[in-house]
Amino acid sequence: MPVGLPSRFGQWNLEVGLWRLGGVSESVTFFPGPDVDRRMAEVREAISHIRLHWDLYPQFMDELRTFLEEVPEPSLPRSGLEAYRPELEASWEEGRKGLEALLSSRKEWPELRDGPDEDYSAIRLYTSIYGYLRMFGAMNIAFRESDTTRDEKKLRAVTFLVELLNIDLYNYIRSNPEADNFEGHVYRGMRVSSKDLDDYVRAAANEDRGKRYISIPLSMTSTSATKGKALSFVRRTKKTPADSHALLLDVSVHSLDPTLLTAYRQAFPESIVTSLCSVPIQKLSKLPEDEVLLRGPFFQIVHIYRDEDSLRGEPLHVVQAIMLNSNRDHVTAVATNTGEDERMRNIFRFMAMASRSTRCAEHAENYGLAADSGYYRNAAEHAYADFSALM
Repeated sequence: MPVGLPSRFGQWNLEVGLWRLGGVSESVTFFPGPDVDRRMAEVREAISHIRLHWDLYPQFMDELRTFLEEVPEPSLPRSGLEAYRPELEASWEEGRKGLEALLSSRKEWPELRDGPDEDYSAIRLYTSIYGYLRMFGAMNIAFRESDTTRDEKKLRAVTFLVELLNIDLYNYIRSNPEADNFEGHVYRGMRVSSKDLDDYVRAAANEDRGKRYISIPLSMTSTSATKGKALSFVRRTKKTPADSHALLLDVSVHSLDPTLLTAYRQAFPESIVTSLCSVPIQKLSKLPEDEVLLRGPFFQIVHIYRDEDSLRGEPLHVVQAIMLNSNRDHVTAVATNTGEDERMRNIFRFMAMASRSTRCAEHAENYGLAADSGYYRNAAEHAYADFSALM
């Protein structure tokens, strides 16, 4: 991709309002404000409403169209990209057509339809430059506005958009086994301000290790399976602000402990667990970044260090983190937070805590962080015990 072109892989300024750092100031907080728990509960209620009333699909799509019409139209990049003008204009027009394709689509979870669905118009729109700016910009604006949860139509529109992406990801991994249950390293290169870098360092050094995390609830972020391609987005150029630093998010993606997952599935055969939190979508993207799309990821920060050699001119700040590829976000998962549903949610939460903490302990040991490793081992033991008690 030409340097300077808006990209899902380097546009930190578009996403800063969605990233949440544990124990750090509201400057990088999703849904900032004292009523965050209430607002998140309202978002979950909106998702449940949509899933319970899927027969109102045309209404939800009309609300999404209306909402997107209120979002400012992104402008085609102009300066410094004259050599790529024909490709940019073609991509821009393709993105516009992709938006209309999404708004005219009728998506279904596989369990609610007959036959395969390989539309993927939501993912394809997200992977286009125009679609990313229009779609992600809309999600960002809505999730950051304090009045969104008080506007039922706006809240339904943005959660419906997330649901359309969920359906595409779910259908894709079902139809493409090679994309299912992805594990391995993914990378995200960014230029960040001194303030943002400071927040990362403080988050990684938090005495409460449980708060050493980054989360992006509900939303999406793009990563590359190739470190070198991620680094291309952090290199300084003539247009790079003076007060910016090179940051590389190095994430190790893991699955749930298979023993726990087997026990869960035996106890709750109707609960569908998938790996749609990390999906390699190279086949759907026209960009050469070896993209792995992360949906609503939760990164546990294990280590942060300065790499003085990779960029040959300025230090690279590397944040090493752990995340799981699994969740139970499916049309059958309608949150009631009562009775058996509450029990299932808690059991799954302990599964995730046990699996993630075990992996964090292993990585901490590799970095020689004995105290951190001991903390995570202890956290994993408690989570395994809580899982067993609830089961």
